[in-house]
Amino acid sequence: MFTSTEFNPLEKKYYRLMLIRRALFSLVLIVAFCVFFLTNRDKEVSGVVFLGIGLGVLLIVIGNLLLAKVFFKRKMYSLHDTNLAYKKGWLVSHLTVVPFSRIQHIEIDEGPLERFFNLATLSIYTAGDSGKDLKISGLTKEKSQEIKELITAYIKDE
Repeated sequence: MFTSTEFNPLEKKYYRLMLIRRALFSLVLIVAFCVFFLTNRDKEVSGVVFLGIGLGVLLIVIGNLLLAKVFFKRKMYSLHDTNLAYKKGWLVSHLTVVPFSRIQHIEIDEGPLERFFNLATLSIYTAGDSGKDLKISGLTKEKSQEIKELITAYIKDE
């Protein structure tokens, strides 16, 4: 059984996936800056402003890649007998606890990059109009399926 009183970290492969996603975002940002540079041949934007924008882009790219590890380490989940808890956050910490008795629907989602790393996202919907109440990315597909089956069995027994 998965019951635990401690929080479990996400799969280490998820950190690599986070880095790839952030690198792709950074690449798009750099390409946009290069397009801006190439279209500024008429000097519509002064060199000082252009340099400031370039430094801003560079800081965003470096900060985005460096903070990936911090964000990854702060994401954890815990499975108990009657609920699932998920915590995340760096400056502001968020703890979401979903009782099994309130769960209406569970989905396991996989994107192309997640499939490549054998990862999945567990999305849990509860009663009410709030939509997705809990979304845990970075679990293996097998772990996601096991959690889904455990919750489904609990709901059927209730």
